[in-house]
Amino acid sequence: MKWSVLIISDADDSGRLGEDMAEREQIIERAELCRVRDLPSKTRANSRPDVIVLDEAVVVASALRQIVNYLRRLWPGGRILVLGDGDLDRMIGAARANADGYLPRRTSAEEAAEMVDRAAKGEEFVLRYASNRAAEEQLYASQFVRARHLALDGLTPREREI
Repeated sequence: MKWSVLIISDADDSGRLGEDMAEREQIIERAELCRVRDLPSKTRANSRPDVIVLDEAVVVASALRQIVNYLRRLWPGGRILVLGDGDLDRMIGAARANADGYLPRRTSAEEAAEMVDRAAKGEEFVLRYASNRAAEEQLYASQFVRARHLALDGLTPREREI
């Protein structure tokens, strides 16, 4: 099945992502960029995208949940992916906002089309990606703490104070 995608963004490079995704004709039927200011006219046009890609850059982080809920009311049944820089806190924020997925900005068009396909089919994957990143960061943090303790072991109490 082919999917229609609506990319909500004010960034010019998002239009390129839409063009690149549209070239994946076996998965994407239509990919269209919508500027935030044009969103009201898009809803009046009775378009029914299967997947909505929301650029997190156009949303204040604290309002992401409200925007996702608003988009769900506008397009019931549409799956929502948040497009962002891949920051772990933002991925977790997208999951908390009940987005269906997180699309890192540096994702290739082929991977983005595959993620759109998975989202449209109802597969959940944002938390798995975020939890992998969280586990990675936790590993680095624990290694840092361990290295710090090893470095302090050979010092006298006075040297540790300094």
